[in-house]
Amino acid sequence: MEASSSAAAVAAAPAFASNPARARAGTFGSVVGSFFRQLLTLTWRELTAYFFSPMAYVILTPLLLFTGYIFFISFREASQQAGALEMRHFISLFNFLGMFVAPLLTMRLLAEEKKSGTFEMLVTAPVSDVGIVLSKYIASVLLWIFFLLPGAVYVWILKKFGANPEYGSILCNYVGLILLVGVFLAEGILFSAFTGNQIVAGISSFIALFLLYLVGYVKPNSNWAGVDWNEVFKFMSLFNHYQNFEKGVYDTRDIVYFASLIVFFLFLAVKVVESRRWR
Repeated sequence: MEASSSAAAVAAAPAFASNPARARAGTFGSVVGSFFRQLLTLTWRELTAYFFSPMAYVILTPLLLFTGYIFFISFREASQQAGALEMRHFISLFNFLGMFVAPLLTMRLLAEEKKSGTFEMLVTAPVSDVGIVLSKYIASVLLWIFFLLPGAVYVWILKKFGANPEYGSILCNYVGLILLVGVFLAEGILFSAFTGNQIVAGISSFIALFLLYLVGYVKPNSNWAGVDWNEVFKFMSLFNHYQNFEKGVYDTRDIVYFASLIVFFLFLAVKVVESRRWR
């Protein structure tokens, strides 16, 4: 009787209980699923925080007015001179706008949490440090993409007035722009993780971005230690890597460069958050 009841219990056990590999796979799947659910929840929380605060509207309104004005002036001049308005030159304006917008979007993400006291609640909640940093980054990138959406209206205007916009080239420009500003946002989150003061985080982030911009203009005429430093500084410049996208060319080296910087800055931000968790 005991033997039969034991056999029945074994038969009723989950199929993967007798298979350690399947058990590990099931555990891994549940952990990954839990991580992505938390990530989605935190990302939605950050997005709603943007739109329920004046920040998104304070940035979006001047941005739309400025880009709309520049587009109108450029379009009028191109029409008067019987020339073609190249969208790539117009889109390239967002490079420099991104240097100002990214610090504004990211300066509050972690600094405000510390100032308001909610950071301690966040790091003691059952969420990973990677999830905290990644959710804030994804939310800021999605908001930046939202800012870029009105650009589709400008393409439609060009098409409406008889122009032939090169959609492939325009898309390539936007992909490059998202990657470039994605680096700006990741760097901004890192500086926001360092301090509890939003202003300090924003100013520090902008100074760092400005220095990265100046790197492209450094042209040393020396081959010290057998290294062509001119090429080194050229490779380090973010905007030099964006130029191929501006020409409508996808280069895997540029994509890997931007992706590596994003991962690097986010990794450092996670480490800063981890260090504060144990203080």
